Amino acid sequence: MIEHVGARPDQLAHLREIARVLKDDGIAYLATPNRWTIVEPHFRLPLLSWVPEKARTPYVRLARRGKRYDCAPLSRTDLLELCSHAGLRASERTLEAIQLTAEIENVSPLARRIAEAPSRLHRVLVPLVPAHIFLLRRTG
Repeated sequence: MIEHVGARPDQLAHLREIARVLKDDGIAYLATPNRWTIVEPHFRLPLLSWVPEKARTPYVRLARRGKRYDCAPLSRTDLLELCSHAGLRASERTLEAIQLTAEIENVSPLARRIAEAPSRLHRVLVPLVPAHIFLLRRTG
C-alpha cells in the first residue's frame, strides 16, 4: 500500500520503518501498482498515473470516478531507489508472479499467451506491467 502513504518522503519513511522492524534474516513482500501501467488499477482510468500530478484529481472528477486522486504510484526505477535509500535490497519477482498467476488463475487467453511468451519478451514488457512485485531484505 506504499502508493497510499503519501509523497516520496512519506514513502521513504514507510520503507525505512519496514527495514527497521524486519529481522536480520527476514523477508518482506512488496506489491504495488506500476506508475506506467496503461490502466490505473484504483480508478480504472487509462493513463491516469501518466498525467502530471496536478491533473490527476481533475481527470478522476471529470470521469466521475471520485473526488480526488490519493495515490502516488512509483515507477520501477523510483521504487528501487527508495528501497536502496531505506536500507533494503529489492529482488524483483514480477515476472515469476505473472507466470504463476497465469498457471493457477483463470486469466484471459491474451494474458495466458503473454505469460507463456519467451522471457526476453517479458523483460521488454516489465516497464508496463500493472504491478511491481519485490521481495525485500535488509542490507548490511
